[in-house]
Amino acid sequence: MSDKEYIPVDETLLIRYLAGEAGPGEAMAIDDWLDADAANRETFRQLQQAWEQGAPAYRAPDARAEWERFAAKHQRPVRRMPVKWWMAAAAAVLCIALAYLLWAPHGSNQAQLLSHQAILRDTLPDRSVVVMPPGSELLFDKRFRVRTAQLKGEGYFDVRPDENNPFVLQVEELHIRVLGTAFNIRTAPDDILVQVNNGAVAVQHGTEETVVKAGRQLRYDRIRHTITVTEVTAPDKNVFAYATQQLHFQGAPLRDVVREVAKTYNVNIVLSNEKTGDCRLSTDFNGQPLAYVLDVITASLGLQYTINGNDINISGNECR
Repeated sequence: MSDKEYIPVDETLLIRYLAGEAGPGEAMAIDDWLDADAANRETFRQLQQAWEQGAPAYRAPDARAEWERFAAKHQRPVRRMPVKWWMAAAAAVLCIALAYLLWAPHGSNQAQLLSHQAILRDTLPDRSVVVMPPGSELLFDKRFRVRTAQLKGEGYFDVRPDENNPFVLQVEELHIRVLGTAFNIRTAPDDILVQVNNGAVAVQHGTEETVVKAGRQLRYDRIRHTITVTEVTAPDKNVFAYATQQLHFQGAPLRDVVREVAKTYNVNIVLSNEKTGDCRLSTDFNGQPLAYVLDVITASLGLQYTINGNDINISGNECR
């Protein structure tokens, strides 16, 4: 980048870019600035992190007015500003612009992955893979120069490693940073569960950061505001079976089995005889078709099943 002409990147241009007001040439200049130096990307990532930890509710930004107030006190080039100074002095100015960049309902830089009908499997711009069950949502900047996204609901991520550009995910109260790993996140009204399949992630809540390694899971209690880390047992892995299609049952009640199978294959399963829910099953499945799974379950317990579109009915007598 040093041997060709480019538009200088300063505070005014950066704020215009974040507010969605930069022209094509200016946007290209900032893209080059991000590509040129890992420190530039880290500066921008720190700004986004500052917003994610304390941004106000969205409202349309007045970038010009904000810059005029900011520039009255500070007039140094962006590329020479220390990260800590940026976070302290610019976070208040840029948080609204960052919100606009990521959350404006019709912003040209916003991308949205959303599925209410089926399990969604998609590849992100950095070639990381995300799998989400129906009703979950992922928001991120289409350029994805800085790998930052926000998840609502549940998602399984297989992140492509990039030491110079960590993958950062905001999930409700938690801030998750990862270089390259596979992990699942599930949010519920009472808790948030982070399960690591391989690699490791750093989960931050407020000023507290907890590293979660492969084979372990972190549970954040949203009522008590506490964090616990435990081993991921075989049944725990069923939580993200919708992504891996690997199911593990050891003496599990049929009602639990059909719940996990229904989520994994995105179908509705009804037990016509509620007492069959007490029947217990020990078996594993590893990506087999739904028909095979149903055959094994019903044959093992002496039951029958019928399929009508997306609805499955399992009938038979209770176990003795």
